[in-house]
Amino acid sequence: MENVNVIEEIDYWIEQAEKELNCFNPNGGKEQVRNQMIGLYNQGILRWYFLEDKKGIMVYCITPDFRGDTSVNELFMYIKPEYRGNIKLFKELVTHLEAVAIIQNCKSVRIASNIGYNDTLVLKCLQRFGYSTDVVVKNMR
Repeated sequence: MENVNVIEEIDYWIEQAEKELNCFNPNGGKEQVRNQMIGLYNQGILRWYFLEDKKGIMVYCITPDFRGDTSVNELFMYIKPEYRGNIKLFKELVTHLEAVAIIQNCKSVRIASNIGYNDTLVLKCLQRFGYSTDVVVKNMR
């Protein structure tokens, strides 16, 4: 995490995802996500892990729940398209979150709890790694 201009990195990775996936709400969603990440950084709870040579990134935070436990929560995960297809990189990101959870004595690791993945390959990989992929969501629009 040292020697990183966090705002530049956030902007870089959000732009990578937007160019490829067009995944943000067109009514200011990209700016909202950027501002939220900067806010979490300013609060001292935003964390990240880079894959070697800027192949990808995992952004996460550790938060409490109402039972008094803590969870590692993935906020943003992105692997550049040219490096996909090799499960090792995805596994490296997931393994990092799990290691953080053990070190921080967290009860759980939550991946995609903020957006919910609908990519069957990603879901199959997560299931293979021991993750439950059931989510209770009601889309309101």
